[in-house]
Amino acid sequence: MRNLLILLFGFVLLTAQVTLKDVVSVFGAVPDFSLIFVAALALRFGPVAGAWTGFLFGIAQDAYVAAHFGADALALCTVGYFVGLAEEQVLKLDTIVKILLLAIAFFARLAIRSWFSDMGLGEFAESLLSGGLVQGAVTLALGSIWFVLVSSRDRRV
Repeated sequence: MRNLLILLFGFVLLTAQVTLKDVVSVFGAVPDFSLIFVAALALRFGPVAGAWTGFLFGIAQDAYVAAHFGADALALCTVGYFVGLAEEQVLKLDTIVKILLLAIAFFARLAIRSWFSDMGLGEFAESLLSGGLVQGAVTLALGSIWFVLVSSRDRRV
């Protein structure tokens, strides 16, 4: 039952990201809820759960935006696996390390998607400067709030 609720919550986030772009945008950038969700699940349940969650949510995003089908699936699957692996290899990550890991995951996802869509280095830098940094900052801010809330809840238990 708990796993079903987690999955339902994830699909609500994915739906919110896709359909409510104008409402949830901050300075024109939509936070990457799917990346935050995949990273949080990978940190909680490990690399295999992170990879599968990343793959499922990536395919769902690719089905909505059919420009480069499979790019989000590959990026989120890879990011989910390595974020979960980092938590598994290091016994307990501090909140600041989780936030840094989310930043690395954001740029890794962006780089994988750019590579998948045959972007050159100049185009990648232009896309990063034209909106990627703002989206990264907004995603990190929301992810930081999530990690602080979850880590404070875990300390109370």
